[in-house]
Amino acid sequence: MNFELSFAQQEILHCMSASSSEGPRRKPRKTDEELLLIVAERYRKFKRPPTGDELTPYRATVARRFGGYNKACRLAAEKYLTEEERERFVWRCRYCDRIGFKSARGLATHERSCKEKEIAERD
Repeated sequence: MNFELSFAQQEILHCMSASSSEGPRRKPRKTDEELLLIVAERYRKFKRPPTGDELTPYRATVARRFGGYNKACRLAAEKYLTEEERERFVWRCRYCDRIGFKSARGLATHERSCKEKEIAERD
């Protein structure tokens, strides 16, 4: 019987032994604190709470760890923003200055209705 390994089999064994000693190569995970800092930085950058698309490539991770990016935005604001920044960086309607929206979608819907009312009042 011939028990010699082919070149391909030797390479597979080499790769298996190298990977088992080093462990799987993955990107290092971001901690919860690092993710909240990223959200706070985006808050400051956009001067309002970031939307899910603006949290790319961390959107899914943030949503999974904090139960949604809106919850992550609230946590980041409480932890890393000053009181002045929290008052200034809110979703605010351009037409009636209303605040307190829970999401960017809610703000967009409200602004659309305010804009339609304004156009209807002009006509």
